[in-house]
Amino acid sequence: MSQQKLFELVYILLDKKSITAKKLSEHFGVSERTIYRWAESLAEAGVPVYSTQGRAGGFAIAENYALDKTIF
Repeated sequence: MSQQKLFELVYILLDKKSITAKKLSEHFGVSERTIYRWAESLAEAGVPVYSTQGRAGGFAIAENYALDKTIF
């Protein structure tokens, strides 16, 4: 997994209210399982990513989260 793809995933999650693993897997051209692994990696790195189930479910980042610009 590349850091570039993880950053892109963070930006997508910040831009969207919620997005499904299926849509993310189609965007990145990877399996849904890979999306779950990436989300787990982000959570381990301190990004408050979470998933919800159901019709309006998907992945999202906590509303109050902002990227620390000093890491760039």
